[in-house]
Amino acid sequence: MPALLPGGSTVNEAPGPPLTSIYYNPTRYCNLACSHCWLAPQRATPERLEAEDVLDAAGWTDVLDQAMALGLTGVKYTGGEPFLFPELPRFLRLAHERGLHQWFETNLTVLGDDLLATLTEISPLLISVSLDHVDPQVHDRLRASPGAFAATRSNLEKLIAAGLEVQLTLTLQRSNKDAIEPLGDLAARLGATSLKVNILQPIGRGRERQTEHLGLPLEELLDFHAALHTRWGARPTLIFDLPIAFKSSDQLQRAAQCRCNILETLGLLADGSLSLCGIGTFVEGLHFGNVRRDRLEPVWRRHPTLLKLREDVPSRLTGVCGRCLFRSFCLGGCRAEAYYREGNLHAPFWFCAEAERLGLFPKSRHRPS
Repeated sequence: MPALLPGGSTVNEAPGPPLTSIYYNPTRYCNLACSHCWLAPQRATPERLEAEDVLDAAGWTDVLDQAMALGLTGVKYTGGEPFLFPELPRFLRLAHERGLHQWFETNLTVLGDDLLATLTEISPLLISVSLDHVDPQVHDRLRASPGAFAATRSNLEKLIAAGLEVQLTLTLQRSNKDAIEPLGDLAARLGATSLKVNILQPIGRGRERQTEHLGLPLEELLDFHAALHTRWGARPTLIFDLPIAFKSSDQLQRAAQCRCNILETLGLLADGSLSLCGIGTFVEGLHFGNVRRDRLEPVWRRHPTLLKLREDVPSRLTGVCGRCLFRSFCLGGCRAEAYYREGNLHAPFWFCAEAERLGLFPKSRHRPS
């Protein structure tokens, strides 16, 4: 039976894709205040963490079991700062018992003994650790937190000594452009397997950084990307999170490492709300329900916004994304950003739209007319 959309239009309901991934924010708070953060969470305090209304172990178990019936294979823990969540070791073991792959995005300034032991127990997994600069003062300034670099560096050594796979990650800005290669050298010395470079997104505090011209102009960014790859050499794997249309043929084999598989993913917020991802913390139009009152199966199969997403992406993407050769793989980049900026799910990704406006989008990546 067709599902009713806002405005009275309809979308034909179909079984839909499997729900392979959950992006879980176990807490809405963070102990840092990074200048580029697209979510800009409130600063964590003991009082806030103690009072936060979050899922308990029974609720988490129920979510996992429901999601596995829909095809779940893995969970990403992100933030806020997930390592602040006191029940995280227990939650990780529950997911591990179900054979789920788990990976993490963390600033790694906190690492309790129980959490380290649990991470070691449930390995293999991937822990992506934010490190913005090799200079502790610059890193701490970008993170608005004195001592952050020292804490992260110390905990990195603990993870790697325990045999865990670690990736270093950063958000590229003018203030750390020249630190990328030294960070690659540091990754090699520490034993990290890769370095991921994210572009500054115009959401949250990242939007303020762009407005203040603290990011890189597109032409400079693209030139830097090309030059960096020629100089990278034998350092740990470099993953540069540019849209696939801007990657050379030899880089395409690693393109999946930067792909957001939005059609098979749900975001789960600390209070149990469901969304595309963490965007639901401040964009109510991308709330799909709450696991405390809603079952996953009807939300995943029949929620109007998810049905609209599947109808529009990739076939109804507009602008340069609709004309792109890679639209069926890339899926229009970050759909959360498109909704945040334009209020719909089919608008072109801001980076590609701006590149086309400037004449920088590769003509060879347009779909044949």
